[in-house]
Amino acid sequence: MRIHTGEKPFSCSVCSFTCSNPASLKKHMQTHTVEKPFKCTKCGFTCAQSRTLKKHLQTHAGEKLFSCTECNYTCGESAHLKQHMQTHTGEKPFSCTQCSFICSSFTILNQHMQTHSDEKPFKCTVCSYASNRPDRLEEHMRRHTGEKPFSCTECGNSFAQASALKQHMRVHTAEKPFSCTECGYAFARKATLNLHMHTHSGEKPLSCNVCGFSCITSTSLKQHMRIHTGEKPYKCTECSYASAHPTALKEHVRIHTGEKPFSCDKCSFSSAQRSGYKRHMKTHTGEKPFSCTECNFTCGQSGGLKRHMLTHTGEKPFSCTICSFTSRQSGTLKAHVRTHTGEKPFSCTECGYACLRSTTLRQHMRTHTGEKPFSCNICSYTCSLAARLKEHMLVHTGEKPFSCAICSYASNRPSYLKLHMRIHTGEKPFSCTECSYTASRSAQLKEHMLIHSGEKPFSCKECSYACRQPAYLKRHMRTHKARS
Repeated sequence: MRIHTGEKPFSCSVCSFTCSNPASLKKHMQTHTVEKPFKCTKCGFTCAQSRTLKKHLQTHAGEKLFSCTECNYTCGESAHLKQHMQTHTGEKPFSCTQCSFICSSFTILNQHMQTHSDEKPFKCTVCSYASNRPDRLEEHMRRHTGEKPFSCTECGNSFAQASALKQHMRVHTAEKPFSCTECGYAFARKATLNLHMHTHSGEKPLSCNVCGFSCITSTSLKQHMRIHTGEKPYKCTECSYASAHPTALKEHVRIHTGEKPFSCDKCSFSSAQRSGYKRHMKTHTGEKPFSCTECNFTCGQSGGLKRHMLTHTGEKPFSCTICSFTSRQSGTLKAHVRTHTGEKPFSCTECGYACLRSTTLRQHMRTHTGEKPFSCNICSYTCSLAARLKEHMLVHTGEKPFSCAICSYASNRPSYLKLHMRIHTGEKPFSCTECSYTASRSAQLKEHMLIHSGEKPFSCKECSYACRQPAYLKRHMRTHKARS
């Protein structure tokens, strides 16, 4: 008869819940005790009621008996379908008695009603956290237990909250349901859209109390404050590198792992950093939007133009506190200081090589991998350094920009000019450890050392003749040709 009379004599001692029978009250009380006697045999899911478990099991079976007539939505329960249909009809039959709030489900209304009450009856047994909703307490408890019951069927990642899984699934589906009304840009998360809207309004609500810096997000402000504090909490486990930003550490670790996730779809180039990939792509498009007002220099990045302008002003704002060295870039000064301290923070995982700069290590790693990412667009030449490619291109243009100040000699490489200058200066920096012999080139010393070792690496394929120099072998081979 209580169905007809609406009488609900059984009430909860913790909250305002009432019901018509003791069994319903017993089930309800489990939301306060967080008791979950019903467990799924297929995964770690637990719940307070048998019907909830029954519904959960349908997710394993993939059973979706109820389908929407308006769209392709399907679900395992008629109640869920009923709620879904209200998204098409716009119906919101449940209204708050305290304010103008209306919603499509009784559960949402119950949760809303608790916002009017300061009462937080659902308390954590581990810490001081309290909530006015049992589901919020349940989510909170997973921080202590580490439980992640919601798993992605695509990649296996698991999450503590169903909402987090829902957001994650958009990575696979590429769904971006939240779009900007100003520019049409779309996002997977509403919170990201809210932050994006600040870019249109120009509003930067968060500001630094030390300097005039202002920003949109609390994360950006927190990272900015590390400039003032000098804090570098993100440390490399392979070397002494530390960073104020987690993204910088992530990029640094790729130096050790050799990982290069950013690949060019036009050539074989790949990069450990997105910025490196972006710079490279401009080599294909030829795009150089930044131009110098003093000369015809153009470049692909604003930072490159800023550095270039210092060549006109002659300004070198970064100075060493130990010696008189000055530089145009802070990175150059940082590397220079290491020449005083002897620090070589970047080390090779393949051999014992260590160096001052990450770029030098990156170049060194190519000696192990054999990678040659820089290729000539005229011939098949490839190399491991951008500087080498630049030198090679002079072969095609015929240009010889490096000229001798004493004679008419000119070269397309600075190293060749350096060797040539030793003819004039008489400098012979390479000396033999066995005798008094000195040479102007390392190759000459290498050939000379064969006299002491007795080694004859160049041998004739026709007879037993062997010699120390390829020129001697070439001369010898002519004797076989003359005989034939």
